[in-house]
Amino acid sequence: MRGALNIYKLSGVPRANVANKAIKDFGKYKYWNAESVEVDNTIAENYLLSLVNLKLCEAENIPQTDAEYIKTLNELDLYIVALEALFLARADVSLIMRTGAVLDAMITKGSFSSDIVKDEERSVNLDKIIAEFWAMFDAVNLYDFSDVEFFNWWQKNVVETSYNAMSVEEKERYKSYFSSNKVGAISTNSEGGMAEEIINSGSYFLYIFIGDEEIKKYNSKIQKRYKKEVEMYEWCCTMLNGMYSPSQVLTLARTGVTKNYKATPERVIENLNKGFDGGKIGVADPISWTIEAIIALVSAILTFLASMIASICAVVQKKYEQPKQSESGVPQGEDWGNRINLNDENKNNSSTVLLVGGVALLGYYLYSKN
Repeated sequence: MRGALNIYKLSGVPRANVANKAIKDFGKYKYWNAESVEVDNTIAENYLLSLVNLKLCEAENIPQTDAEYIKTLNELDLYIVALEALFLARADVSLIMRTGAVLDAMITKGSFSSDIVKDEERSVNLDKIIAEFWAMFDAVNLYDFSDVEFFNWWQKNVVETSYNAMSVEEKERYKSYFSSNKVGAISTNSEGGMAEEIINSGSYFLYIFIGDEEIKKYNSKIQKRYKKEVEMYEWCCTMLNGMYSPSQVLTLARTGVTKNYKATPERVIENLNKGFDGGKIGVADPISWTIEAIIALVSAILTFLASMIASICAVVQKKYEQPKQSESGVPQGEDWGNRINLNDENKNNSSTVLLVGGVALLGYYLYSKN
């Protein structure tokens, strides 16, 4: 196993607590890249890296029960094992398909269902899981998947994206841009590169997670901001499609929201709509707290957004028109004065889950399995 991939041995996995929920803790996110350079990685490898970072961000920023924290770590283990195999397989489709079949068998077997909490013990357990993976590798049939849902996810998000379409010129510009100090920009000498830029701007995309059907129930201000956020999301996907999938762009945005709001995007939206147990995040009035957080973040979001756009344009240099007035998509506290756009407010109590382009995160798949 690559030493760089056992996160428990490196720095451990931080765990959030209710006490450190300061609203203004919205500095630059430090992206863990497993000692790789994303512009040289395949799209699939970058996507799995983004899922690893999402789980690390959730563990560090969302207060969880022991059971919730363990589930996060188990998902983290799955992504790390998959990433380990992909780094070795590179673009060999047969090896990548076999990797998926082995992971499917291990999920069914319960290999990713540990109840361990401590980093030291998780580290030993992860080494055991890696050894188990390789012991099973040659014994599993290439297309021997027992779970159709997992097979479809693996095929779409990993097998079909195990390539890199960045040009030589784009790779050179990327490495030059992110290795030099950028005057007036947020991130300098960034190991996280473009992924870090999108995460830092993630809170801009908050309303995307309301979803294209649910958004019809909201007031015109929120709907207009949602439209601008979707335009920016689609522009990012188009500009970066040589090294990112739409799934990854969405995952990076989710990570940014999670870091800044100390909750999942769905939880933030639920909070704004109807509130929830304040004790869960250590505040007495979750609705007021979240609106205050939105107001506090506006200036930072605008700065990070400008840095992200500048980075994308400098590296890719494609002639896809940038969305106009993108700053009007930034969530504002004033949006929630009269948030509902229907007479029957009870119709807005359904859960808000976004599947942009039919894409779902594997983490939620594992949640349903457990």
